[in-house]
Amino acid sequence: MSDYLGEQAAQAAKKQRRKRRLLRSTIVIIVVLAAVAGVGYFTWTSVTAGWTNPFSHEIADYPGPGGDNVDVDIPVGATGTEMGRILHTAGVVASTRAFTDAFAENPQSASIQPGTYRMQVQMRAADAVALLIDGERVEVNV
Repeated sequence: MSDYLGEQAAQAAKKQRRKRRLLRSTIVIIVVLAAVAGVGYFTWTSVTAGWTNPFSHEIADYPGPGGDNVDVDIPVGATGTEMGRILHTAGVVASTRAFTDAFAENPQSASIQPGTYRMQVQMRAADAVALLIDGERVEVNV
């Protein structure tokens, strides 16, 4: 009977050692994963510091005043969003959203006429809206 009790004690001790080993392994795995995630996050934020975060509420906009000239054609019936896409594609504004926000903030933006406008690349969106409102279109001879 004492051999039987000794065997049970040995098996219980063996189970305890397995549980402790499993617990230690789990803790080590969690700590390693947390460290890898931390290093990954630090690396990602360091690498993307100059990039625009798509989840950020900040709107990308150039500081202005602009650079080289570019002619941009605003078609008849273009909405603020369509104008923003056209200007973004031409490199005039940093994002369509920046332009549409500046367009919405300016009550005179509804007076923008279709035509070809000489603008500058990398303008502030508010400056682009103001230039379109001024209505100084480029004469295009066909």
